[in-house]
Amino acid sequence: MNKLLILAGSWVLVGAIASVNIIAKLFFLMHWPFSASLINSSNTILLISLALLVVLLMVIKGKPKTNKPASTFYIVLGVISALLVFTTIAGLLFKIMHWAGWSVILILSLSSWAIVIPAFCIKKAIDTLSKEKLSGNEL
Repeated sequence: MNKLLILAGSWVLVGAIASVNIIAKLFFLMHWPFSASLINSSNTILLISLALLVVLLMVIKGKPKTNKPASTFYIVLGVISALLVFTTIAGLLFKIMHWAGWSVILILSLSSWAIVIPAFCIKKAIDTLSKEKLSGNEL
């Protein structure tokens, strides 16, 4: 099997596991049963898959050859991610202090992460597959 196809599939896998993890945390906020078990298992699987992805990236990519500017998609996604990080951390802090209204903000920010992370992973997989086609190695 082609290395870049494996890399694209692993990006999609990490995005799916991260979505399950975020949804499990939303279930935990709503006090659903077995949500803590789902969080623990998805955290474990996510850490293992990220470690394998880092090793795979080191093996496949090696040293970067060019310094291309980032695409607009990644710049916009970075700004959205920075805002979501701030909103999620602020929501967690104020939720711990039991301030009114921050539960909704926390749920909205965590739900947004469930969209942003798979979007990044799918875009990364598409970029990897397009590099594969440009290099002349058809799937």
